[in-house]
Amino acid sequence: MSTAIVWFRRNLRLSDNPALEAAANSGHPLLAVYVLDELDQGGASRWWLHHSLAALTGDLREHGGRLTLLKGEPSQELAKLARASNAAAVYFQRRYEPQAKQQEEQLDDALGDDLELCANDAATLVHPTRVLTQSDTPYKVFTPFWRSASECADPGKPQPVPATLDFAEIDAGLTLDELELLPTKPDWASGLRDTWSPGEDGAHARLDLLEDTVGNYKQHRDRPDLDNTSRLSPHLHFGEISPRQAWHAVHRMGMDARSSTGADALLRQLFWRDFSSYMLFHFPDLPDTPLKPEFAKFPWADDDNALRAWQ
Repeated sequence: MSTAIVWFRRNLRLSDNPALEAAANSGHPLLAVYVLDELDQGGASRWWLHHSLAALTGDLREHGGRLTLLKGEPSQELAKLARASNAAAVYFQRRYEPQAKQQEEQLDDALGDDLELCANDAATLVHPTRVLTQSDTPYKVFTPFWRSASECADPGKPQPVPATLDFAEIDAGLTLDELELLPTKPDWASGLRDTWSPGEDGAHARLDLLEDTVGNYKQHRDRPDLDNTSRLSPHLHFGEISPRQAWHAVHRMGMDARSSTGADALLRQLFWRDFSSYMLFHFPDLPDTPLKPEFAKFPWADDDNALRAWQ
């Protein structure tokens, strides 16, 4: 029997996950897979990823499945798994970073014509191709982008976990500990453990807490002495909650007149997140190349005496 591979990336959740939903509707038993690709990640990100994968593993187990963990170049690892499991298709969520887009192209080449590659665009509120200037060029400044994007934004209704999830069984993969994501000696992560709750449940719990604070979000979010930021960034980064789940929840909070100003400010921040992906989509050289060419050869002052005087 053929299988359907769900390649989890920055969408580590079961609810409102179009890749999982499409695979579940394919009629094939599912293989849930995460591939650690060893792209540059800091220690805190690796700590978070460990606990997010642990949470996803538990959520899948509650539905009768498991998360197959692999390590290596995604196209090679997924191609091997596809052959071993007689996969009919690979389902995944697109990403817009240059390295991630390259991975998708490599996967397409590795799978060839025998398997279907099914991608969705659920990483942002508005697809980058929908927001252009009147001359059909990309925006380079946030405010005009935001005005245009907010006018055409119509995030669909978030979807629940698919009612039926039928999983295939395969003896493959590593244990979570074998990914070696956690710090050992020294274990510096106690502050993270005391402060954050990675995973889909933790993301929704954090979103629910905004009900009580969103009214003050605009005036207090820049105050480091107050706990009035959303704290949604890492949850959104790892896809433990979808952008449209956050958008709909905050939009609903804003229907209360007492919270409308703060909710509007938070919605604007969600579009800042979109803008980052938008810029990478339209300007893929941006991580290494200035947006304005005149800054490519910007003169640097190299004067030790001046540096010491400044210090």
